[in-house]
Amino acid sequence: LDLTVDNINAPNSAVFLTNAAGAIYAGDSDGPNITARNLIITAADGIASSDFPLITQISGLIAKNTDFGSIYINNIGPLTIYDVYNAAIEEPIDLQGDSSVYLVYRLWSEGEIALEAQGDIYLSSFSSIFAPEWATVTLRSNCGKITDADFAQDNTGLAGDWSFDEGSGTAANDYSGKGFIGFIYGY
Repeated sequence: LDLTVDNINAPNSAVFLTNAAGAIYAGDSDGPNITARNLIITAADGIASSDFPLITQISGLIAKNTDFGSIYINNIGPLTIYDVYNAAIEEPIDLQGDSSVYLVYRLWSEGEIALEAQGDIYLSSFSSIFAPEWATVTLRSNCGKITDADFAQDNTGLAGDWSFDEGSGTAANDYSGKGFIGFIYGY
């Protein structure tokens, strides 16, 4: 009972897409699979795949996967992530953007998490990232920086600089000189 999305074009609207009995896969589209202002997507058995991620051109994202499978979404343009949750045991969340990405609330996975942007990654004061302690969490800004969204909005500069190169433990040192030690929570 899987669903394949070829092309949904609703640039000024929110798209609600649900498959409570299977997966949602990316179709063979020449452009984005989904163009919308916001996307609220829920599946039982995964959203797209590593070989064929869901290509979106959206401004806002809420995604949830409940039983099996991963979440793979590549976005065109700036993206605000409100909530992405993957309850599937040991299955990843992989989100990529060709511009800046804003994390407003949470990324929660029972597996690994990768968030990659070609622009800046902004983390709001309400944002949180949860993964099991064995899992790798990767935030990568290829052409920008990872910073606090509250600082970014008023242009006061970098909030902190965490390289996550400690090797072990639950604390990430702040190399910006501002003393904002990051703490990694797992279970």
